[in-house]
Amino acid sequence: MKLLDGSQGSGSTTSAGPKYGAIDTTMGGALVTSDVAGIKVATTEKGVDGSENAIWDAAGTTLTLNLVKDKVYTQSDIDNLIANAKQEDSTSQVSKLPTVSVSLNNGTYTGKASAGVATAAGAKATAAAKNMAAGTFVGADTIQISANRYGQELNGTKISIAFTAKDGQESVTVTKAASQARADGTVTAGEYTLNLAAGKEYTEEDIEKILKDNGLDLDVTLSGANPDNATEKHTLYAINNGATVTDITLDNGAGLGSATALFGESGYSAKSSSNGTGITLQIGANEGQTMSFSIDDMSAKALGVDGSKVDLSTQSGAQKATTTIDAAIKKVSAQRGKMGAIQNRLEHTISNL
Repeated sequence: MKLLDGSQGSGSTTSAGPKYGAIDTTMGGALVTSDVAGIKVATTEKGVDGSENAIWDAAGTTLTLNLVKDKVYTQSDIDNLIANAKQEDSTSQVSKLPTVSVSLNNGTYTGKASAGVATAAGAKATAAAKNMAAGTFVGADTIQISANRYGQELNGTKISIAFTAKDGQESVTVTKAASQARADGTVTAGEYTLNLAAGKEYTEEDIEKILKDNGLDLDVTLSGANPDNATEKHTLYAINNGATVTDITLDNGAGLGSATALFGESGYSAKSSSNGTGITLQIGANEGQTMSFSIDDMSAKALGVDGSKVDLSTQSGAQKATTTIDAAIKKVSAQRGKMGAIQNRLEHTISNL
């Protein structure tokens, strides 16, 4: 008899979400994740109160939870059953059982029979590259937007760009919020308008931050004629406030963007965790004796050296990459220098206590 403690197998989650996941509409909208594709969690009403169990089939693709009809189970109850799941050695067709987790909708499940829904590979919803009207924009003439997380929730969602905002008052208008129903998995396509200012240059990172501050965690790629020099980034610049970009439609997302929540639900907020004020430390006994500092985003994406920004496939691309990487190193070094100065100040403060 094999015993699976829930910790075997390779990591089942990436920064974009679970590698494989599904909304189990047969289990009240539970979110099921696994480290391999095609895994189901089924339930029966054949359990004995106090002796419920979880059994893997011979193929290691379906985990059956034997529950008591109409008994209410908590998230902890289901977690414990999965952690102690068993499989009969004599019939097993696999050398190692998969890792699986179930996040219950609203934290409870009432015992009944369910067939389960197979987990599928995660995929990010992506829009085709959109050409922008010639003569209306300077710099980049094409924009492409994709989700940073897996999931179906943004499939069919349309994003338009208007240039009617004032500088510093950029925003996102929600005509219809994107969502996915737990009960049947139905996706409601969203409609959003990104409000930018005409006569202002926006980098990819500028646009991504505006979107994220408004709850949309999206990746933006600008392209067009080569910028003036190797260190200059593509920018979006509208000549007048009559410029628009319409019908940027996301599609082909799959799987789950989170193991515990769907887009729009509590626990799935895409908003920036920092409000820009940084960290404030109390370094003295009296009011006002504080020290404030902030740490810039040092991710590969923020530094401009993520996979889509560094091209080593050609000689010219590699040459440009050296400049890009050098700029990233300088930015990291500058941040480390600032942190070193903060450390020195704190050590001085401690030594004088």
